[in-house]
Amino acid sequence: MFSKKKKNKQKMIQESKEEKEEIKISKLYKKPKLCSFDLKESDRILLNEAGFEVYKGSFGPVVKIQNDYNKGHNCLLNCDIPDNLHEFDILIFDLISKNVIDYKPEDHVKQNVTTKQDLYLYCGYPKNIFDPRPYSSSLITKQLSDMIEKDSMVIVFANTFNEIEYEISNNDSGRYANIIDTVKKNNYGFLPNGIRYSGNKSGKNIKVSNKATIFHSSLNKYLDMMDYRIVFYHPKDWVNGKSVESKSFVPLLYNDSDEIVGYAEVNNKQWVFVFPEIEQKGPFIKELLTEVLPSVTPQIFPEHTTASWTKAPDYFLPNHKELIEEKNSIMKRHERELNDINEEINTNTEKFIFLHKILTASGDELVENIIKYLSWLGFQKITDMDKEQENKKEEDIQVELENGLLIIEAKGIGGTSKDDECAQISKIRSRRCEERGKFDVFGLYIVNHQRHLPPLERDNPPFTDDQVRDANLNKRGLCTTWDLFNLYFNISAGIISKESAQKNLIENGYIEFKPSNLIKIGTVSEIYQNGEIAIINEIQTKISIGTIIFKKTLYKYEKMEITNIQSNGIDTQEMNSGEAGIKIDGKLKLHDDLYILKSP
Repeated sequence: MFSKKKKNKQKMIQESKEEKEEIKISKLYKKPKLCSFDLKESDRILLNEAGFEVYKGSFGPVVKIQNDYNKGHNCLLNCDIPDNLHEFDILIFDLISKNVIDYKPEDHVKQNVTTKQDLYLYCGYPKNIFDPRPYSSSLITKQLSDMIEKDSMVIVFANTFNEIEYEISNNDSGRYANIIDTVKKNNYGFLPNGIRYSGNKSGKNIKVSNKATIFHSSLNKYLDMMDYRIVFYHPKDWVNGKSVESKSFVPLLYNDSDEIVGYAEVNNKQWVFVFPEIEQKGPFIKELLTEVLPSVTPQIFPEHTTASWTKAPDYFLPNHKELIEEKNSIMKRHERELNDINEEINTNTEKFIFLHKILTASGDELVENIIKYLSWLGFQKITDMDKEQENKKEEDIQVELENGLLIIEAKGIGGTSKDDECAQISKIRSRRCEERGKFDVFGLYIVNHQRHLPPLERDNPPFTDDQVRDANLNKRGLCTTWDLFNLYFNISAGIISKESAQKNLIENGYIEFKPSNLIKIGTVSEIYQNGEIAIINEIQTKISIGTIIFKKTLYKYEKMEITNIQSNGIDTQEMNSGEAGIKIDGKLKLHDDLYILKSP
């Protein structure tokens, strides 16, 4: 009623032949016959190359319209639906796809008007979009209902549930449209039994149902590429006077809240598969059609399943059952080991999360995690002063030392520090010195600067020359949480001791945690084998196979081991001078400075 004139059939046949020649298909399966709706062209071609002939159908592109206050536009459907849709075996619907075009008057003029009752869909102000898809989808409900009686499949990539109210007009004038009726249509109108719609909800955390046995491998492979926009309910049947969950409905995928986001449902002889959005639909559909679905309804795939019965247990080859059982045992063991390591990861994250918190937090949360850091560093008597004196603007943290008192002001800020923020700790230090009657108070300003940026993208260090000079003159320290983060790893690597780091924290000016127990080996002058082998022109200290060496990166030191040494191309156990070639269990770059630890 609303469709444009059909394309010339002969032209369509010719275009189809040209397409097949272009993608060089050696063989097309006679069955199953596929029809896709709004599937991306590259995905359709991939299926063609796999031997499936796929009709390129569409519910129509969305039309952008400029509507004036007192004038709208009559529109015609722009869908492409084959007349013989009921003859296809598999229908694929990509409801995510949204092709948008501009309104062109010539596209919305009837070519053949037969009666005064030829109708239009009216799009009036304030609407500026004509979305034909829900109405177009309702046009094929009858054909899909007919297909229930034959072996067939419907594959749907689900989008949010969308219902639109259409106004039906029976004249050509958009200015004074004669609206004769209104109808509501939704984007799932093509399904005879409708969609099992529970609500629109979106997310990416998806897990495979333990009931999705034959789909398990394929779904797991594509989980990271999925996101859902709608959730579904499990329909119920009335059995023996009770309402029970329908056995013809199988959940395939759940979200974190155990809501269904993908399912399979059988209606007589027709299977309906509903999946979330998948980034790579083409490869996923191809895998379904070639490896999974032929075992669901082999009669639809006669050329794929000639000997599929050989996979049934009654026809197992010798040793096959035992090997399958061993495979399942390995998979269960692997799953247990994976659960164990995930628990270890969670425990480790909980233990060391304070290192991330000092790089992201502000306010009380930042203070709390810096206190955890100082405790790890070995300080014994630490006080959270915000809890001690809630209404006073004093220092955030006090640390009692053997030789005095360390007071700390901690800030998490979006930018870099102002002069008065850096200097605030000086005023508090003066008050503490006066209270104690001696000058054994050390002031330290710790800042988590530009905290919304990854630390490597921040200004490091963030202090101006004037701020550093003033800190030296006023005998107070400046430090960043990024410095503390890197210090943790240098201490763990044995480059810097906790005792040395504690002393650094009471220094003046910008505090740099430099190791004092390293001896330079030399500088890398040449590299080979992607950095695993390096030439050092002049060895400055003794090295041997098994020696642990360190290279300085931008912010921390990286530890690696010497696994081989050559002098003049000859393997040797150790060297203490001259040019050396070393092989290490890491990667080096040109001009890297290399070090070893001083002997105790």
